[in-house]
Amino acid sequence: MSEITFLMNLQKGLFWPHIQEAVNKFELEESPIFISIKEKVGSEDFSPAHLAAGMAFLCVLGMWMSLGANIFVFMAGFLYPAWKSVLAVESAEVDDDIQWLTYWVVFSLFTVIEFGLDLILHYVPFYYVLKLAIVIFLANPEFKGAAIIYSTVIRPIVQVINKKAETPVVVEAVVVVPVPITGEEETN
Repeated sequence: MSEITFLMNLQKGLFWPHIQEAVNKFELEESPIFISIKEKVGSEDFSPAHLAAGMAFLCVLGMWMSLGANIFVFMAGFLYPAWKSVLAVESAEVDDDIQWLTYWVVFSLFTVIEFGLDLILHYVPFYYVLKLAIVIFLANPEFKGAAIIYSTVIRPIVQVINKKAETPVVVEAVVVVPVPITGEEETN
């Protein structure tokens, strides 16, 4: 079975309606780029969801072969959330602000930890595919992954640190009196 036949048969599967619904939210049907691609494909049945599935397949294949996987995953974890953060700042809603602020806290911590473990993680098979799945979990507002990680991991640590910071520290005052060294005369 060829890749094209596999992708076309994918729409008969369980996830295809959900993929189409998610991709259709972006309203790409009227995009000049999509119209150009659709004309080149030459099929009236070709939809933005087919394009997204094909791009996702190529990205996972590239990550599996370790072709720019780190850059791709970092961009996936940065570009979409950055755009959604800008839209959240511009909106009057507070919930989306909380979602994306929480995402950036968790993503930053994840990036710092990953930087420290880079030599070890490089040898984990399919690490970048796993990392992409984690980034999607964190960034997708429907999963609320960032909120879950924040409330179960980061928030308890922050509360312990804040509690220690709020406890007063008692420091005894030490008075230093200069004592003349023997043989040294005082000058008045």
